[in-house]
Formats: sequence, C-alpha cells, structure tokens
Amino acid sequence: MTVMHLVGRERLWSAPQAVALALAFLVGSYLLAVPLHRWVELPAMRLLSRPTRTGPNDQRADAPDADSADLTGAAGAAARTR
Repeated sequence: MTVMHLVGRERLWSAPQAVALALAFLVGSYLLAVPLHRWVELPAMRLLSRPTRTGPNDQRADAPDADSADLTGAAGAAARTR
C-alpha cells in the first residue's frame, strides 16, 4: 500500500490542497531522512570508511613513499625498481 492509495489516487485536488499535500509530503520525508542519516548513514560510514590520518607524521601503509613520489621520469622508475 502506498500513500497515494491512502489519500486517494483518483481524487482531484484544488491548487491550495495540492500545495499543502506536497508540502506535507516534503516535511514528512525530511522528518524521516534526518534521523535515518544521523543514526544509520553516519555510523555506517564511520564503520566502513578507511582510517584517516590524524597528524602530519602519520603515514598510511598504502601511501607512496615520499622520496620516490617526488622523482619523475627515468630517475623515478630507477628509484622504484631498487
């Protein structure tokens, strides 16, 4: 069952009633979206995201080495193969 079945799919609405109904749907969806985002989406993103750096000295394991990252061309390729 959908909301359109509840409010009447075949019913004709006047302009003020249609605007009020559209605003009511908008407010209702917003009232559902805010707690869903707060208590479902944010904890899921925290749980499933990669850890971030906390300071300038922290290096992630998948981050490129600073010495080889600055080298380009043949010198960089030679440094990476050593």
